[in-house]
Amino acid sequence: MRFWWADPGSSTQADVSDLTAVPGLSAVELPFLAIGIADPTTAIEWSIRDVPAVHAWLTQQLEDAGIDLAAVRLEGTFGDVMTTVSYNIPPTGIPSGSVYSGDSFFRFGDYPSGYWDMDGVFADPEALQPVISTAGNPLHLHGYQPGIELGGHIVSAAATDVKARVYPLEQIVVRRTALAPQS
Repeated sequence: MRFWWADPGSSTQADVSDLTAVPGLSAVELPFLAIGIADPTTAIEWSIRDVPAVHAWLTQQLEDAGIDLAAVRLEGTFGDVMTTVSYNIPPTGIPSGSVYSGDSFFRFGDYPSGYWDMDGVFADPEALQPVISTAGNPLHLHGYQPGIELGGHIVSAAATDVKARVYPLEQIVVRRTALAPQS
């Protein structure tokens, strides 16, 4: 199993590494991690062609299909893709209205057309959205370009010729870590 990580400290600020294969990276602390474990026989496949906003299109398809919770895999050619890579986020989160600017905690990437692998989680119930993404944003995607191994959190993406595989999930399990604030 591969565990990809976009390194904000790399020269590009978005180099992708497999944490299971790189010595010394085991100490990386992740403030958030979502893993979807699904039955592969339940996969739903869609072709996405010439779609300017993948997040909106896929969210609508999932809602129309009555799917509330799913793991998502996208592979193919995308047009413009915008990414962020976060770093140095305090365990308590970034206070809204704080003096910190977006570039205090995020690196931004803007990529032209190319082949991408993207994975993510979809959570339609409003109560789950802040757990996997942010309120009002039920789809959280991360991705990278295999040829150049650059990527990060997918802010926006235009699909040119993409294969989507959706794996409906039955439940979400939240486990607190030392990084998560205790209530």
